[in-house]
Amino acid sequence: MKRGILISLSIIASISAIILVSYEISAKEDMQSLKFIRGDINIDGQINIRDVDYLLSFFYHYHDNLVCEDAADMDDDGIVNINDAIILLDYLYIGNIKELPPPNSKDQIDLTEDNLKC
Repeated sequence: MKRGILISLSIIASISAIILVSYEISAKEDMQSLKFIRGDINIDGQINIRDVDYLLSFFYHYHDNLVCEDAADMDDDGIVNINDAIILLDYLYIGNIKELPPPNSKDQIDLTEDNLKC
């Protein structure tokens, strides 16, 4: 009887360890997928007029999807719209906007929960 209980507990412990390792791997992959730089819409490592062009091309259906919707959400409101293109143009050329919301560098992650994929 005790041996059966010990075997059952051993099996449960093994399964728990496997689930925990799987969860840790999944969590690390999720953190990796959250890494992007806001404003780098075409994901080329730079924020410039090409990113504005990419976003506007998306709005006018010249291409079907954004590589990273979250990178295109300039005001981090959870919605990608024409206002985001205006904000990026202001950031790049006018200067009223001095800094985009995080992540605005490679060492940051997006902590804002939304339904945008990346």
